[in-house]
Amino acid sequence: MAIFSLNIEGFRSLRELCWKPGSLNVVIGPNGSGKSSLLCGLASLRHAAAGGIADALMRQGGMQAVLWDGQAERVSWTLVSDPLHRPVDSIRPHSRYRLTLKPVGRGSAFYVDEESLQEVADAPPATPRPYLERSRTAATFYDALEHPFPVDGSAYRQDEALLSEARGPAALMGPAGNAGPLQFRARLESWAIHEEFAVGRDAEIRRPAVARLEERLALDGRNLIPVLHTRYTGDRDFKQALDEAMSAAFGPDYQELVFPPAADQRVQMRLRWRSLSTEQPAANLSDGTLRFLLLLTLLVKPPARDLLAVDEPETGLHPRMMAVLAEHATDAARETQLVFTTHSRDLLDAFTSQAPTTAVCEIEQGQTRLRAVDPAALREFLQRYTLGDLYRSGDLEALS
Repeated sequence: MAIFSLNIEGFRSLRELCWKPGSLNVVIGPNGSGKSSLLCGLASLRHAAAGGIADALMRQGGMQAVLWDGQAERVSWTLVSDPLHRPVDSIRPHSRYRLTLKPVGRGSAFYVDEESLQEVADAPPATPRPYLERSRTAATFYDALEHPFPVDGSAYRQDEALLSEARGPAALMGPAGNAGPLQFRARLESWAIHEEFAVGRDAEIRRPAVARLEERLALDGRNLIPVLHTRYTGDRDFKQALDEAMSAAFGPDYQELVFPPAADQRVQMRLRWRSLSTEQPAANLSDGTLRFLLLLTLLVKPPARDLLAVDEPETGLHPRMMAVLAEHATDAARETQLVFTTHSRDLLDAFTSQAPTTAVCEIEQGQTRLRAVDPAALREFLQRYTLGDLYRSGDLEALS
């Protein structure tokens, strides 16, 4: 379930935004242009599927704080999902999900005003197949034969998406059942939007961790040690790929990671150098080294998910690491829709084997404008220049 198109209205700086991403995406623009608002909009949609949109908006200051310019009447998302690399002449269905939130007065509270999930054919005359529909006063699931099954208003919260309730019998109502909402919710929940990694001196990532099987990073990366311990010691191909990437970044002095036991069922992470007899503990690694390990853990043989987004992956990294990131991002995008926001010319320069779908973020009259760079013109320019060259010269904006 890749994003075919996404419309966000009234959210932070996104007054009216329409985005059509590809499999590998780079969103560029100066600070304050709205790149973080785009990622936050993606994260909020994921929170809605997980049943946490109310808490997510409260952490941002409440509904009034996220309304565009404090004057938008609503916040809405319209997501159309479609398979990646679909044949041009195919006529297969895609999913369309819409969620609209409205504020209660001038406070921080809100309610779900509209919500729908449909299966829509690529071409007429087929009519949409409903999965769920909701208004301010009523909510309905549909089974596979499109029989409606109203949901008692006391069974769901007014400030949470009905989609988040699609976890069992509520999503399989009727003799025909309907797993569509349950599957859609699960795939939307698989999105990983990494807006910030906690790598400071006191970060959990630097301390021994309880040894447990984990394959997916937390959004702030706090569980890096158990994830790396699981994958590095249990997957020979992952270990080889990660070691090769570390050697490419740090040179032949890098040897490997080791995970010696610590007290109370815990393991440590240490980095072994060929020139040193003592392994370097995670507590002493630089912020940049830990960030690089986090990014490699995300990109090398990534676990199955539908979307992976990272805000400014270049932060704290040496320019020589960008080619390694770009190579693994290109590989990962064959399995997972990938989004990088950046203003790093070095990272843009590193994409040589495949030009990413590129969009330029700008602020105009207080709202974010996201302009897609023309793919044909970009391919022509990249025969003579790099993405970084175009960004430096300002020509990239001219292609959008």
